[in-house]
Amino acid sequence: MPVGDSARTDVFISYARQDRERAEALVRVFEQQGWSVWWDRDLTPGNSYRKEIGGRLAAARCVLVLWSRRSVDSGWVTDEASAGLARNALVPALLDDVPQPLGFQQIQAVRLTDWDGTTSHPEAAHLLRTIGDILGRSPVPEPAPNGRVTWRRWITLPALAVPLLTAVALRVAPLPGMEISADIRATRVGFTLRSEQALFTTPVAVESLSISGLREFRLTPTRRYDEPMMLLAAHQGTRRGTIALDVPILPAGTRVTLDSAGSFAGFGTSYRLSLEGSVPELGVSLNGPVQLIVPSSDPVSTTHEAHHDRLVAHPESGVIDLDLFLVAGSVPSFATMDSVEALDFTRSYKIREGEGRDDPIVSTIVLGSISFPSLGRDTQTLAAGEALAFSHSSGKLRVVGLPGNQIAVTFKGSVVGFRGGTLDRPSYFDFLARRHPVSLGAVAALYAIAAGAVALRWKKKVR
Repeated sequence: MPVGDSARTDVFISYARQDRERAEALVRVFEQQGWSVWWDRDLTPGNSYRKEIGGRLAAARCVLVLWSRRSVDSGWVTDEASAGLARNALVPALLDDVPQPLGFQQIQAVRLTDWDGTTSHPEAAHLLRTIGDILGRSPVPEPAPNGRVTWRRWITLPALAVPLLTAVALRVAPLPGMEISADIRATRVGFTLRSEQALFTTPVAVESLSISGLREFRLTPTRRYDEPMMLLAAHQGTRRGTIALDVPILPAGTRVTLDSAGSFAGFGTSYRLSLEGSVPELGVSLNGPVQLIVPSSDPVSTTHEAHHDRLVAHPESGVIDLDLFLVAGSVPSFATMDSVEALDFTRSYKIREGEGRDDPIVSTIVLGSISFPSLGRDTQTLAAGEALAFSHSSGKLRVVGLPGNQIAVTFKGSVVGFRGGTLDRPSYFDFLARRHPVSLGAVAALYAIAAGAVALRWKKKVR
């Protein structure tokens, strides 16, 4: 800072012009201490440089010489340091790791080779104490602005960490709800109807049919049976009749399970169809000789000569099971069910009561694939026994075939609570990257710029 000719200066700084930036940093520190400083930037235009420098040097209470690679070879700096030494007012400081010139090496120099710009740096604090002793004034503590920098640093760290941690969480957190398309083969499939729907498009021709869970059934107006189970077979010796399960219209809320592990017959293409809920009456069309078996306390086994008759079965409340032994070469024509939920491909095995263990649940998936159309993800293959389950699902389901005693289904819709043991589940990040790629890229770019700016500032001021 400029001073009048008659005033004394607290600190005179001698340095090489190439070190101006580092000298200016020290000037700011001294001025924050309330000390008057003179350096060659304060030369008065028009005056003789040599005369003014000599006057300022003689009037300074302390002469600080900054030794660097450049200043040790400067005659000006050496002369100014000699003048300060002669008055016992010299304080040397090393900006670079260089030896002091001859004649000054007996004086201990302050090492500022790694100074970070703060007064808390050990060597900078030592320099302030040394100059303060010469001036008779103790250095003041580091000013408030630097304190605010420290406070801001601790505020900035969480501010930068929160978006980064959020991005990591979005990347690893699976998306709970998503659109899927699945083609699956399993030995058991279960689902719940969300609206009244037909299970088949045409009647199902069978060789034999067993129904359990009945309240009663009527073969003719005069032949009524109050029995929970009955069996029909479409053959009697060499003569054969026909049996066809009529198309049932099932109400909303009906739980439907199709299982290839039907208990009846034990061979051929046998399936068990289980219906749970408020199931209406079931109709069975009969023609020709049909064997009827009623396994009760008073068993009945008789041959009925049907003439386009219709057996009507009234289910008991709860679950009704139909064991179907299909006609060779025929495949039921399943309807496309437009609204189903709670899709499931597992089977539980009942263990003996009293063992204190839960019933084991296993996957019945044989093979398949699943894709996520709305996210543009590659189709993923399902392995045999894949533990695939949906807590909630809603969409269209169709049984497309019964190959090799298996059940082939397609499903398109939304799922929530999706679990798959080996599947790479889409995450929130995948959803954002697919739906909002430009916005996500812009946010990432802004974060990178902000983080870079903060890092650069810390490196310069708060290292």
